[in-house]
Amino acid sequence: MIIDKTETNLVALRRTIYLTIQSSLDFEECAHKLLRMQLKPGQEMEMCHMILDCCAEMRSYEKFFGLLAQVSQLRGKDQSEGQQSVN
Repeated sequence: MIIDKTETNLVALRRTIYLTIQSSLDFEECAHKLLRMQLKPGQEMEMCHMILDCCAEMRSYEKFFGLLAQVSQLRGKDQSEGQQSVN
């Protein structure tokens, strides 16, 4: 069995998220694009890390990232409520 320790998939995911964030005109477009991504379990946290990393790159606070994080948080609550109702 071959184990890939280069984390190529993680790097590709981070690149995709970064480019999606940087190419979006507003937070609503960005949130829509990010929510359409087919993330595997465990990759949602990487999206949160990328939002923080992109925010940290800015010299001053950008409201865009706060609103984007809020949408991401609401999505997480909706999913957890949906899973609880199924159980």
